[in-house]
Amino acid sequence: EMSGFDLFDFNGSVKRNRQQEAMMTTLNSRTAFLERIEAERRARVEGVRKVKAASVIQTHWRGVSTRKKAKNELRGVFDASSGDTLENQIRRIAYFYENEVDSERLTTVCSSALRMDAASLSIPLPLRTLFAKRAIFPFLTSIDSSINVTAVLRFIQVTTKEDEWVKMAELGYFDALILVFLIRSSTMDASREELVLPPHINSIFQMILLPFNSTSTRTRSIRYLISSLNRVSDRDALNRLGLLLIPSLCSFFYSDVSSFLSVLPSIKNEERGILTFSLLVSLILHSSQDSSTISPLISSLSSFSPPLYVSPSSPYPAYRAFSGRFKMCLEESLSSDIFLHWYKALPPSSYLDSLISVSAISRSHSECVSQLITHPPFLPSFFSHLSSSSPFTSFKLSSDRWLRDQLVEFIGLFHSLLTYTDETKLSRSSWDLCFSYEQTTTVLATLRDMVLTLISIVYPDDRINGMEERRTKADDCQHLFTVLVDTLRDVHSIDERIELLPPGFWSAHKKEISLTRNTMRSRVDRRGRRQGGGSNAAASSFFQHLMEEFGSDDSSDSEEEMEREKKVARMSASEKRTLAIMKSIPFVVPFIDRVNMLKELIIEDKDIHSSHAMIDVSVRRTHLYEDALNDLSRQNSSSLRLPLRVSMKNWVGMSEAGIDGGGIFREFLTEVVKEALDINRGLFTQTKDHLLYPNPLAPLIFPDFREHFFFIGRLLGKALYESQLLDVRLAPFFLASLFANDGSRDVDIVQMRGVDPIIYNNLLELRDMDSSKIESLDLDFSVIVDELGRTRRVDLIPNGSTIRVNGSNRNKYIQKFVNFFLHDRLSSMLESLRDGVSDVVDHRWLAIFSSRELALLVCGEEGDIDVEDLLRHTHIHVPRGVQQEDVDLYMVQLESILSSFSSEDRRAFVKFVTGCPRPPLGGFSLLVPNIGIQLLPNVEGRLPTSATCMNLLKLPLYQDAKVLEEKLRYAINAGAGFELS
Repeated sequence: EMSGFDLFDFNGSVKRNRQQEAMMTTLNSRTAFLERIEAERRARVEGVRKVKAASVIQTHWRGVSTRKKAKNELRGVFDASSGDTLENQIRRIAYFYENEVDSERLTTVCSSALRMDAASLSIPLPLRTLFAKRAIFPFLTSIDSSINVTAVLRFIQVTTKEDEWVKMAELGYFDALILVFLIRSSTMDASREELVLPPHINSIFQMILLPFNSTSTRTRSIRYLISSLNRVSDRDALNRLGLLLIPSLCSFFYSDVSSFLSVLPSIKNEERGILTFSLLVSLILHSSQDSSTISPLISSLSSFSPPLYVSPSSPYPAYRAFSGRFKMCLEESLSSDIFLHWYKALPPSSYLDSLISVSAISRSHSECVSQLITHPPFLPSFFSHLSSSSPFTSFKLSSDRWLRDQLVEFIGLFHSLLTYTDETKLSRSSWDLCFSYEQTTTVLATLRDMVLTLISIVYPDDRINGMEERRTKADDCQHLFTVLVDTLRDVHSIDERIELLPPGFWSAHKKEISLTRNTMRSRVDRRGRRQGGGSNAAASSFFQHLMEEFGSDDSSDSEEEMEREKKVARMSASEKRTLAIMKSIPFVVPFIDRVNMLKELIIEDKDIHSSHAMIDVSVRRTHLYEDALNDLSRQNSSSLRLPLRVSMKNWVGMSEAGIDGGGIFREFLTEVVKEALDINRGLFTQTKDHLLYPNPLAPLIFPDFREHFFFIGRLLGKALYESQLLDVRLAPFFLASLFANDGSRDVDIVQMRGVDPIIYNNLLELRDMDSSKIESLDLDFSVIVDELGRTRRVDLIPNGSTIRVNGSNRNKYIQKFVNFFLHDRLSSMLESLRDGVSDVVDHRWLAIFSSRELALLVCGEEGDIDVEDLLRHTHIHVPRGVQQEDVDLYMVQLESILSSFSSEDRRAFVKFVTGCPRPPLGGFSLLVPNIGIQLLPNVEGRLPTSATCMNLLKLPLYQDAKVLEEKLRYAINAGAGFELS
């Protein structure tokens, strides 16, 4: 036995004794022996394989040579046996036939046979089928337009008996005849109104229909024809076959629908194509059957969706890419009122699957089905049908394409139901929908939660699935997501106008959203600085990334896009979900949380641009707008993010005594905006409800209108930046267009009501008008606009003046009309306003608010001043020597006086104290600092004054309530500026 030291020598190699060396030698020899044996075995196997392969090749070659020799010998016999019997000649040619050399012989045999009498043509069926399979059908499927096939086709027609057509179809009859027909008719124009076949082509077409002349073979033959038609892929060929073949086939089956239905289940889904689909549609339209027969026909349509798709995962059917007159005829059939008749007559459960399938591939059918929203049982049954597969889990939504298609169709119809219903029928007191109010709330809650589920599919908490798989899921669900978001946005707009849904509905989704955490709720002082601690850098950073995502689709800077993607990649899944929510349906986040988020963004921006510099503004009260426009122009004030220090000159040109601690700025901003938006100036005009929006004629009045609107945009941005409410009322459609990130969104037709009620009512009448009456109006896609006495015609779409409005495109016309008057005409002014706002506060930050919420941010609440809320959050400074009981009595008198004020006087009082006539969002409790009242004894001769920078009212202690009211009214309405102290 060797020790450990004996195993290695000094150079590190293994050291063995003799016994070990002998064992190793034996092992090496054994391994080499086994390898040699295996190599010899493989060589023998390879040798045997080669011998077998050579034998097979030789056998095959001998067989080919023998058959070739036999065929040549038979050809010689065939050519020399002109007087032999027809049966023998057919037997010979069926054996040796090859297209390249024997096509003339085949034509000769068929021609000879046609000259014989009926008795001589009696050929056994096995021989005729062999002749057709080996010679006739190979000949017909390999011809070109120069070869005469009349004799061969006539031979088939004469020799095939009535009960033998199914056997011929099985051998390839339809494949051969369809190919011959398509070759012969290839020069025909399938787009002509009437497709008339020349006699020789018509005879070929009639031969295709021969198997259907007999009722005994008709049902079994259709199966082979459908398989042959499915193999036709050329669009022009499909157009010709569809225009000619489908009406003929329909005439065979419309009185015997049950026979056709009995065959349909035996045809595989992948073997059904557009022509089979068209045949089924034609049978539905032309069959004079009862509902028991029509119902299975309509139900059968559900099986035609998959083969008409490009692929199972594609949301866009190949059918939509198909074109030609046949497609137009089919679309007309799919929009027929007969479908509506049967949909209303049959129970929805019997046809829903088919309706969804056909609507998914045909826009005409989808538009036709939209009329069903007025049929009471339809939509509720549709939703019950969908709900039977609930809950709509993330797995089900991401994996079940058929479910997504059904949801898309239902959501589109439900969207139409709510948007096209008169809003007077949507109030709870006069509810008039096919859904009850409770059912409507349930449906909308389901759709709301579905959007959040789809977002969680793309950004799950776990990271098991890779980025590519999540991207695939996102692509699969994109269409459903888009339809859902569009629907919820429009319903939310309706809800804001008429309070359709219960309070808190949109945020009652039980989904945790990052914006609701406590870090959002930081308080700020009157200068916009945080109170109680340092900045929340993490939160602000996230919000910044969040808002940078708005509008990123339009970015052309690849480096900027890559940097944005890196920022988003560093977010957590929860933050990414919040990002998607804020970009699509931000209203599911409570309004106050979004306001706090905006404050966080502005605070972060102020921290970034913090500076000791200020902008000095000196304006005359008599020329407020002009002086402000000059001092705050782009040339004189490069950034309005800096604080403004305002000094005012009174009516005699002297500077007012007040020093701006914030109050003068607030009054200045309020007043200059009111003057800028004054309709008498011409930059803005108003609706019938006195809501302001840009004057479409302003570009004609002001050559430098862009500078004016940029300046007004800066003022609006500054008001938002400083949380300053303005004493103006802005039209919702104007705010939505100004701050919305998606400029391509349509304007709600309801907004037209305030601008021009007559046009609004006319558009509603057009929407509900009978199609035949619309054409008599002679409308086209253009409008005539009056521009200060001159008129001009504007196309709503390219070449709109040449496109007539009809029943199928009226909704598009109405939407284009509204978009033009409420958005497109204002686009240049909106662009300048948006640039001005963005110069102070990024307008993309405001895309998370609706038009009503934006009005609250800019203008505050429309309601009256709540005196009780105002005094509840007012601090009273009691002077020394005055009893508390006297103070309490004095405040009761003040409350009584303020309560008796008109709405205008109350707003004047609030403006007198704070510099702004509107209360802050959320009430006076959120005013920073709170209103204060400093009581002044022994100065009864003085008027009340204020320090608006501190929201402080200096109120003398008058002897009685009457004097208090007189002095207070005089002070708040005197317009004395900042002269009083």
